[in-house]
Parts: sequence; C-alpha cells; structure tokens
Amino acid sequence: MAESPPWKTLNRPSRLAPGFGSLVEAEMPSSVRWLIRLRWLAGLGVICITLAIEPIFGLQLAVIPLLSIGFGILLYNLVFYLVERRLERNNAPPDSYLNLAVFQVAMDWVAMVLLIHFSGGIESPVIFFFIFHIAIASIFFSRPMAFEAAILAVILLTFIALTEYIGILPHVKIMGLLDFPLYRNRLYVAAVLAFFSCTGLIVTYLVTTISEHLRRREEEVVQLTEGLRRATAWMQALNEGAQALNSTLELPQVLNRLVENTAKVMGVRACSIRMLDKSGNHLVPLAVYGLSQAYLEKGPVELDKNPLAREVLDGKIVNVPDVSTSSLLQYPEKTVLEGISSSLSAPLFGKNGPLGVLRAYSDEKNHFTPEDEAFLAATAAQGSIAIDNAIAYQEIEDLDAAKTAFMRTFTHELRSPVSVTRSLLQTLNAGYVGDVTPQQRDLLERAIRRVDYLQKLIDDLLDLAAGKVYEKMQQLDEPVALEEVVERVVNRFEVLASEKALTLEWLDEVAGCPKMVLATPEGLDRVFNNLISNAVKYTRPNGKVTVTLSCSGKQVKVAVEDTGIGIPEDAIERLFEEFYRAPNAKEMEREGTGLGLAIVKDTVTRFGGRVTVRSEVGLGTRFVVYLPLIEELPLNLDDIPQAQAPASPL
Repeated sequence: MAESPPWKTLNRPSRLAPGFGSLVEAEMPSSVRWLIRLRWLAGLGVICITLAIEPIFGLQLAVIPLLSIGFGILLYNLVFYLVERRLERNNAPPDSYLNLAVFQVAMDWVAMVLLIHFSGGIESPVIFFFIFHIAIASIFFSRPMAFEAAILAVILLTFIALTEYIGILPHVKIMGLLDFPLYRNRLYVAAVLAFFSCTGLIVTYLVTTISEHLRRREEEVVQLTEGLRRATAWMQALNEGAQALNSTLELPQVLNRLVENTAKVMGVRACSIRMLDKSGNHLVPLAVYGLSQAYLEKGPVELDKNPLAREVLDGKIVNVPDVSTSSLLQYPEKTVLEGISSSLSAPLFGKNGPLGVLRAYSDEKNHFTPEDEAFLAATAAQGSIAIDNAIAYQEIEDLDAAKTAFMRTFTHELRSPVSVTRSLLQTLNAGYVGDVTPQQRDLLERAIRRVDYLQKLIDDLLDLAAGKVYEKMQQLDEPVALEEVVERVVNRFEVLASEKALTLEWLDEVAGCPKMVLATPEGLDRVFNNLISNAVKYTRPNGKVTVTLSCSGKQVKVAVEDTGIGIPEDAIERLFEEFYRAPNAKEMEREGTGLGLAIVKDTVTRFGGRVTVRSEVGLGTRFVVYLPLIEELPLNLDDIPQAQAPASPL
C-alpha cells in the first residue's frame, strides 16, 4: 500500500480523552517515564524520613513496616522501569503505556493505603499526600477515569478509618504525636473523611478542567501547525510538479511526468491521463503510471457509455469512494479485478475546450478527501497549461517541418530552370548566336546579375533547409579536424582578397596539435565560408581580415575579424534572423540574401557550439565561433573524413 502523503496524517480519536486522543497518546510515554523518575524520589523519601524522624523529632514510628513500604516502592518501580524500557525498544502502541500507567497508579494506591495505615491511620499526616496522587492521576487520565480514581481513594481511606474505628484493623499509633485517640472520635473521623473527599474531588475537577483546557489549546495549535504543514507540502508538491512539467515541451514527457509526480505526491497506487481523440468520442490513454497492461487493454473508453468521463469533461471533480458499487464506471468488474477500490478524476481543459481526464487510483475505499480533490484540481489546471504549451509547441514544430519541406521542394524545382536561364543568357552575351549591341549587352549583363542573385538565394535556402532537415533526422556527426577545414576556406578567398587589395591573415595558434570537433565537414565549410566571405565583401580596399584558431578550455574557437564597415548596434540583435541585412550592408552591397548568418548560427548550434559578435561602425567586426572539443582523439587521423572543397565562388 502506498504511503500516505504528509497532509493526510490526521489526529485519531482516543478513549483516554475524547477530542484530545492524539495529544494524550503522544504525551503518555513521556508521562510514564516522568512518573517512574518521581517514584524513585518517593521511595527514597519514605526510607529517609522513616530513619530521620525519631532522631530529629523524637517520634516513634513502625520503622520496619515503613521501611518495607519504602523498599517495596523502589522494587516495583524498578519493575515498571524495565517494562517501560522494553516498550520503548519495541515501539509499543499507546495502549501499552496506558496499561502501564494504570498499573502504576494501582500500586501507588496500595502503597499509600499501607503507608497511611502504618503511620497512624486517620490520624496520619500522610493522608494529604494522597491528594498529590489524585492530582497526578487527573493529569494522566480523562475526566471519567480521574474521578473513578479519586472516588477509589476516598473509598480506601474510608475503609481504613472505619475498620480501625470498629477495631477490625489494629491502629498503629505514632508515639509522641497525639495524646488522644482521635481515630475513635466520630466527629474527627467524619471531618477528615469529608475534608479529604471534598478536596480530592475538587482537585480532580480543577486539574481535569485545566488539563482539558490546555489540551484544547494544544489541539488548536496542532491543527494550525498541521494546516500550515499541509499547505507547505501542497505548495511544494505543486512547485515541484510545475518544475517537472515546464522542463520540457515534448508532449509524451510532459504527460508521463505529470502522472508519475501526481501519484507519488498523493501517495496513491496509480495515475493516468486519457486524452480525447480527434473524433471527440473516445478517451485514449496517453500516459499511465502504476496500472497493468491488461487493465489498459480492457476496451475503448467511449463517452456515450461512460457517465464518469462525461461528468468529468463537464468540468466536475468526481470522487468515487467505492468502485464496486458505483454506477459511473464503464468497466466496474475489470476495475475491481485490477485491485482498484476508489478513484478521483479531474478534467484537463485547454484554450479550446476539454482535453482529457486526469485520474488517480487507490486500493483503499474512501481514500480520497476534499483536500485530495482540491490538490488534483490544482494539478489538473497546472497540467492543462503544460499540455496546451506542449501541443502548441508540437504544432509549431509541424509547421516548421512543413515550411522546411516546402522550401526544399520549391527551391529545388527553381534551381534547374534558373541554371538553364543563366546559361542561355551567358550564351547570348558571349555572341555565340549573333552580334550583340552595346545596349543589348548591358541588358544581358544586368539580367545575368539578377539571375546570379537568384541562384545564390536558392543555394542559401537549400543550405538552410538542409540544416533543419539534418536536425530533425538527428543525423550523426563525425570527428572533424577543424584547422584543416578553416585553412581550406581561408585559401579559397586569397585570390578575391588580393584583387580587393586586402590582407587576409591566417593564424593557427594550435599548430601541430589537431583539434577535433564533432560535426560534419560540409557544415563547418558552410559556416566559415559565410563568415570569411562577409568579412572580405564588407571590408574596403587596403583593409585586413584575420582568421585565428585557438583553444579556450575544453572548447576550440575560431575568430574572424575584419576592419570593415562594422554593424550598427541596433542591428546586432537581429543579425542572425533569416533574410535580415544591416542597413549599411545594404548600402554597400545591394545584392544579398540575408540568410548567411542564419545558416551560421543554426549550424553552429546544431554542433553544440555558439557564435558571438562584437562590432563598431567604421572600425570593423569580430565573429567568434566556439565548438566543444572531442577529448579522445582518433588514433589514425587518416581515417577522419575531410571536407571536400566546394566550387569556388570566384
């Protein structure tokens, strides 16, 4: 059976003190131990007073009987001590301590009767110690039991007084204390008995009244503390549930975490989520915790045949205390066969209406309380938000996949006619089909430039789409020697940089020590081709472009720095957006797709790295790509696939 959650530990009633059972039970072990410690002092006190009273006060007592009583108190107290230790070791229930307390009071009553008899009977000053014992009994027991003990004390004292008065019980006198036999004085005996009876009953009433008042106050404090603890546990459970749900947007993970967390927090056997199918007529199990496969395959849950599901989807919290007698279930026999005795259901509502049902199952009848109903309702509301978010995320993913597929198909279909058109225009411009006038040549060259731009746009779109498809397919990366890829890309742009009178510098600060990253050669080539191409393109003649490879902890970084036109500060935030170009870049170079840096960021992120940018208008720009290193290098670097240099853009 699952352990009950913290807030379901309620006070249990007890016959000791109605309304205060749990407090009395909790106090009983410590009270018993306290009484045992007090009895050690009482036994020693009887012995010491018996031995000291004659030398000090000159009174003659029945020394042997009184000493025997004192040692007897110590002896039976030792027995009680050993019994109490055994109860503590065995984690005995409260009733065992109650029985031990009853035996202690009974033995104390016997000891008091003997002590009173051997110290003068009705004339004994020890009588007043009986009041002390009555007060202790009133603290220990409920009011009825305390009055029973007080009445028993009155009966015992009356018995001693009457039997000594009649002569049945011999009177033991304290020599030197009284000159007159007061135990034979009817008025004295009646007065002492009346005083003792009234005092004992009044003390019992006062002590039990005060004890019950204090217990009532303690009960209020306990209830407030319990309520606070329950609320704290509830909030903590909801907070942990929220963290678990919000840690992912994948719908299966969201649902599985929700049912597992709910079952554990509520301390129940199982929990499930059934979601409405597309027809809206069936509930399909999408997440289950603690239920058997046979129960899940019991049959379809149809709304027309399941009153429980209909009530829940109408917005109600439905508590079924006993599934064997409920008429709400569609499969009651199979539910009982699964070992389920009670259930609690809450609706899951999204932005567009009901989503499904969150249900908790217990193997105990009448298990779920109003507090459980409130908790499950709060959990369902919280889970509904998470489910809505996961569904929205899934829809966005599906739309993004559809967009990527469309983009790949569309651009792929465009590539062939654009290539043919470019080839035909170049043929015309070259004069292979006849002479071309200067005006016609100008028009043809302008058309070729536009077709070249269109070709670049198509290539970039295909690269971007290829990256997204790669990510969806979770294609495996491979170890790649980064410095070889970067060096190859740098060499590719040396001629173009020379034509623009630029200095293109390549600094390999980790030369001689190949640095491996988990990626693809084609992807890395695309990244650095875009970065170095932009640096060369947007740097004016006599400027400088520097590409530096270095290490930073367990990462390798490649910095591409130029002395070009720079990027405005307000444009840096949008720099990696698709189709975005900085205003000054548009002024300097009208042709551009705005996809290069988007491709760079997507590709680097996919390889587990990151890219940063720092720029100042008129002074230049610095891009830095960080990629995680592979700690263990392959033994044979010749086995590492190398990037194939794509066609030169020149």
